[in-house]
Amino acid sequence: MVTLWGYGYRAGLGGSAAPGVWMAGTGERILERARPGVLYADLAACNAYRTGLEAAARIGVPTLLISGERDQMTPLKHARLLAAAIPGARLLTLSGAGHMLLAERPNELLRALAGELRRPPAA
Repeated sequence: MVTLWGYGYRAGLGGSAAPGVWMAGTGERILERARPGVLYADLAACNAYRTGLEAAARIGVPTLLISGERDQMTPLKHARLLAAAIPGARLLTLSGAGHMLLAERPNELLRALAGELRRPPAA
């Protein structure tokens, strides 16, 4: 289910920028190699974390959040809440993408990050 939830619709059909790469299958192979309990510990820690918005409110540097429109692991509504909690944060949404942005949309992600690094610092 993690691989199904982690990717957007297009990725489930293949849709990789790298020819011949099956994103969902690659994700499954990576999870299969994890030691027993690792995924459970990760998901349990995420579920138990309760102070994220309070911590976000203390961020004092320019912040760009990048979210997949179809992210089922961290839904867009939660990305919006996080962006609203961080003073001056901007949220970029990649249409149709899921949670695994590095695999699904590496070029768009790189362009967004490069653009952010080129932005002049706030006064």
